[in-house]
Amino acid sequence: RLLAWLLSFALLFSLVPASAMAAGSSDDGTTGSSPVEVSAGQNDLCLKKAITKGQDGYTVQLESYATGTVTTTTSAAPMDIVLVLDVSGSMEEAITSYQYVATTQTSWTPSDLYFSNNYYAKIGDSYYRVTVKSEWENWNTQYWLEANGQVLGNKVTGYLNGVIYTGALYTYEEVPGSTTQKLAAMKEAVNSFIDEVKSQNVAHRIGIVKLAGEASDEVGDTKYDSWPYTYNHTQVLCNLTDIQNSETLKTAVSKLTAAGATSADLAMQKAKSMLDKRSGEDKNRPAVVIMFTDGEPTHESDFQIRVAGSAINTAKDLKTSGTKVYTIGMFTGADPADTNNNFNKYMNGVSSNYPNAKYDKRGISLSTRAEGDYYFKAD
Repeated sequence: RLLAWLLSFALLFSLVPASAMAAGSSDDGTTGSSPVEVSAGQNDLCLKKAITKGQDGYTVQLESYATGTVTTTTSAAPMDIVLVLDVSGSMEEAITSYQYVATTQTSWTPSDLYFSNNYYAKIGDSYYRVTVKSEWENWNTQYWLEANGQVLGNKVTGYLNGVIYTGALYTYEEVPGSTTQKLAAMKEAVNSFIDEVKSQNVAHRIGIVKLAGEASDEVGDTKYDSWPYTYNHTQVLCNLTDIQNSETLKTAVSKLTAAGATSADLAMQKAKSMLDKRSGEDKNRPAVVIMFTDGEPTHESDFQIRVAGSAINTAKDLKTSGTKVYTIGMFTGADPADTNNNFNKYMNGVSSNYPNAKYDKRGISLSTRAEGDYYFKAD
């Protein structure tokens, strides 16, 4: 499903409205978010084009006075995409995909489920664990099923073998043959993503940052020794590269190896610096940062709040400038809905789920949740 998330990002890019002019200004020098209108008339047919700057780009509205119809057209805008790829030592570990599988059994009694917590109910597009509930009432025990706080099926009084639910439930099972190395899975997904972006025939650019140990200003894939081991630098692997040169990007990704810490703070600084170095009209290109990680933010081996906090603060600067930040968690316990666990709180804080998240001496503060989803679990 890691690949599926990446492809969904590619589709997202294709929906960003294109501008008929440089971002932030009209071709007649007008700036701001007010509509810029251009009208023309010939043979009693009047056409008006209005271009309005929105949060994610521009909307082009074409109006024909002859027919009274209004059409809004949307096309892809060239973007700058920075991928932050975790190449820490834990990326050598295996990752296994799981899926929800419908049961063949469709008639359920309390005794079927009373001593099991391995069944799930599908409610909308989500799956929730099923539990048997009971209460004593009028000298009898009532039994029923619940999932996500909702009662499923019927309440049965007195007997554990009475049917309380009719319909399929689900089990959460390993996808056969899906176990692979985390790094290998990420490489395959990233290279497929690069191909998908190229297929759009839009002048997107992609840059890549390695996320591992000590920082290096050298561009490439370098390592350093810390006896008795050798570790990856945190560094720019590839500067922003035109998507037509996709093979350069894919070759660099394919050669990555796993070794080092998880210096997310340094990696996010590298991503921000790459975008900050843009000049001229390039500075107006919409930008996206996507961070893949499987490890707790640290310069050593355990979660370090200062490393997490620094990454969040750098991400906040990016978000304030208009950059969308996505995070993808490749670790056990990744849960975008959780904001209490340190790791999940950090992943939410870096992402655009929380545009105003910050870290100071009081700790990590997420502030207000934004619309949309920007932190995903890869499973």
